[in-house]
Amino acid sequence: MTDLIARLKTRPLPVRRRIAIATAGAATALVAVVWFTASLAIGSFGGAPAVMATAPQNQNLAGAAAAVIPTPADDSSTAGLTIIETATSSTLVSSANRTIIPF
Repeated sequence: MTDLIARLKTRPLPVRRRIAIATAGAATALVAVVWFTASLAIGSFGGAPAVMATAPQNQNLAGAAAAVIPTPADDSSTAGLTIIETATSSTLVSSANRTIIPF
């Protein structure tokens, strides 16, 4: 690898730039092909996934995504999202023990 770098340093600047752009383009194309293949395999382009999982359909999805994606057992035509209110204050720090740093 060091021999290759040493040979590239001896070439003129326009040739080195052309080699750098070609190398960056090849690396980008490789990443794009891997991403596109993985996206097709999991079905994120709207088609059926190439490999069907045996796990429940919404097992590892985030709550919001699971609420939006309809399942075959779900007969409702509209998706919904339920917001659950939680406590707004913390029990870790009481208001008397807060430290305020003026700027």
